[in-house]
Amino acid sequence: MKKNNLEEFLCPNISLKYLKFLWSLMINKFFIFNFFSLPDNVEKQDMLARLFSNLGLVKENLGDYETSLNLYEKSIKICQKYDLYEQLYRGYISKASLSEKQQKHQETIKHYNLAIEIASKLFYFSLFMAFKVLVVVPKVMYFFFVLNRI
Repeated sequence: MKKNNLEEFLCPNISLKYLKFLWSLMINKFFIFNFFSLPDNVEKQDMLARLFSNLGLVKENLGDYETSLNLYEKSIKICQKYDLYEQLYRGYISKASLSEKQQKHQETIKHYNLAIEIASKLFYFSLFMAFKVLVVVPKVMYFFFVLNRI
């Protein structure tokens, strides 16, 4: 398959995905925010951050790097505000990938270092959760059963 044929084949698929993400974003912003006016909770903000990140990825693949960068930055701002470290890590990786495509090596290194910093926070958080599951939960269950026997 020639390059032109491949691009013609892929572009409608990417455009369709982009339209689906726009539709999701529109539903998220207008339907949920305006009609139901739900409180500003973390789950909703996580969903919005993921939508911006996914839209940025689609725009990056379409070659619209400026829009992609703006969408990644929106996602990162939401993640920073609500301490969404997992998505924040992905946001920095996406910005690093975009900078790498644009041959901006200093920015690439900066964003990869920020991603590593966030990953270390995720690692310590995971250790804390594992500690709770492996140590604290069995102790609570033990005392629950001991107290119920008495």
